[in-house]
Amino acid sequence: MSLFNFFKIKTNLQTTPEQTIRSLIDDLPEYYKSHELFEECIDFLEHRDWESALVRLMELAYESGHYFSDDFWIELANATSKMKMTEYSQICSDQIKLTKSKINWEITKGSTVNKIDDTHYEHYYSQKIKDGSNEKRRTKDNLISFINEEGFHITGPNRSGTIYYILEGRVCEIFWELSNGLPFDISLFFDSLDSWTLPTKQLLTSVEKGEIKTKLLNWLKEKNIHTSI
Repeated sequence: MSLFNFFKIKTNLQTTPEQTIRSLIDDLPEYYKSHELFEECIDFLEHRDWESALVRLMELAYESGHYFSDDFWIELANATSKMKMTEYSQICSDQIKLTKSKINWEITKGSTVNKIDDTHYEHYYSQKIKDGSNEKRRTKDNLISFINEEGFHITGPNRSGTIYYILEGRVCEIFWELSNGLPFDISLFFDSLDSWTLPTKQLLTSVEKGEIKTKLLNWLKEKNIHTSI
């Protein structure tokens, strides 16, 4: 089925442009919500200027240089088609094609990807996804079985996983994925670590983050795991 026909079918759904905008905003990762274009989108939305709000949301995605999900662009295309904004519908179609040519997997709705190079990516997730997926991940990793054991614990036998660091009843989570390039075994998303996540979310101090990094590097060395940090 062509993208044009797919958009045409989807457009028949009884969803107003306002509902589409609010849904997309709800699924947008927090990373983008401090951007000036996002604030402008909200302002136009509250003033019932749907066209300008849609354009600002589209510009936000485009100017970020990040890759958004097909669902994001399809829903935008639906709304712009209903509002007879033909040129913007084509932009949405072009963005889907661009993503497919640059990213070789399907980006989950409510998430985005920043491609750093051919082997390194940054992933951003909406709070809604985080709240649901984090609980599933922790259950799958059987966190409860070692939550009282202080130190580092690595999970995820496939291409990605989590390193849990436990200290005095608190837990922070460091995400990793296999590195496709030597000499590294795994790539760590350590820079994105900013909080203890359990039992309640609490921001890490710069001192705490530095101490965790030092301990983590020593632990990885003991495990003979090579990393990019």
